[in-house]
Amino acid sequence: MRRLTPATLLLTSALLSGALAGCTSGTDNTEFEPDVQKLVITIHGQTGTADVSYPATDATNGFAGATAQVPSGLVNFEATFLKANGTREANVTPSDFEIRAASSVDGQPLSGGISFERSGPFTGTITGLEENQTVTVYFSLYHLSQSHSDFGPYPLNLHRTAGGGGGGGGQF
Repeated sequence: MRRLTPATLLLTSALLSGALAGCTSGTDNTEFEPDVQKLVITIHGQTGTADVSYPATDATNGFAGATAQVPSGLVNFEATFLKANGTREANVTPSDFEIRAASSVDGQPLSGGISFERSGPFTGTITGLEENQTVTVYFSLYHLSQSHSDFGPYPLNLHRTAGGGGGGGGQF
């Protein structure tokens, strides 16, 4: 029979503790929540216009009543999720999270000819906005494995300007 020395027991204990600690981190854990403190929606510019970013920080301020002025034509958006120190939250992964866009805080789909199509976990397009129309879209970070929003939903107003040039055919 092999005898275990105190050094062997200590090493075995340390290895086992490290392995078990690894089991409680990451997005596969049902208790895991990312440290998101800010959602930034960047509306990508169209020909001749620059990208514009809109930050949402918390339930009280959200997007602070901002209205994104959107010219005619196809415009895509991208969502970025940041920690309090301004760095990206690395635990928000495409395999376990996605951006959601809805017409209300309770997740109702967009209506009235306005539609949202996700082009990637954190990117998408909203179409159907008529000239001079304003619509409120609620954006949130949705945690797929836990079936709930981890940040948001927060409202951002989108306003399609009149005569923005270029044919977008009712797309924002």
